Amino acid sequence: MGRRKKAAKKVVKKKRPNLSKTFKCFFCSSDKSVECKIDLRKSRTGVMQCSVCHAKFERPAHELTQPIDLYHQWLDETATAQEKESSRYVNGGTLPLPASSAFDESGEDGADED
Repeated sequence: MGRRKKAAKKVVKKKRPNLSKTFKCFFCSSDKSVECKIDLRKSRTGVMQCSVCHAKFERPAHELTQPIDLYHQWLDETATAQEKESSRYVNGGTLPLPASSAFDESGEDGADED
């Protein structure tokens, strides 16, 4: 005489959250307008392009690259480019005038009147 076999417990798999493949464009501020396409077979690149303003970003990709990774790389490169551009204006106030300026500081003509 033996015991009854217990029913095997079902294995419950946790659902992985789906990561978005469309993002907000930080140039034109359109929601869900930037699409990410990762081609690992031929060119091994990831391309992000806005469907509204046609801003484009392309980077090499590998097997572990996710769309969110490309989006953050684009965000980082845009931020560093803006910092470089703004540092020219913040540190010096404005861009310096060219050396061959026809006007002096008072705004008058540089010609002598004798």
